[in-house]
Amino acid sequence: MTTNEILFLMMLVFPFVVIEQLIQLKDRRKMQVIPKDFIKLEDFAYKKKALVNQDFNNAGIYIFTNLDNGAKYVGQSINPINRIDNHIKGRGNPELYCDIEKGDEFAVKIIKLTDTNFDNLNDLERHYIAKYNSYYNGYNKTRGNTA
Repeated sequence: MTTNEILFLMMLVFPFVVIEQLIQLKDRRKMQVIPKDFIKLEDFAYKKKALVNQDFNNAGIYIFTNLDNGAKYVGQSINPINRIDNHIKGRGNPELYCDIEKGDEFAVKIIKLTDTNFDNLNDLERHYIAKYNSYYNGYNKTRGNTA
């Protein structure tokens, strides 16, 4: 009997069980919670054009979240979409790229500088590195740019 057949029978026997719980039994890894406003990395290539059209390729920060271990990487760029692409292609943080290549699942978020109360990218980046503790428990090698 296949997993789908078992799930179907369970739904017949236990109609009050939440379907999400049944799906979780099928594949726990695919049930990871993606933080609000994040895009799964595997969907990023398809959503790039829409992000550009929504002005997300203006100055801001980007946050990678490893959905397998929770580690984060916070970076800044005047063209965040292009910078995210560079990281995905191995032109960025080597540990982040290693985990991408290993097959870990990631989500990414872009925060535009103009959508915050910060005056510059350095302060915004430092704030989020501290907020997520990504210097000690993530991929960041510094606490943020100081220049």
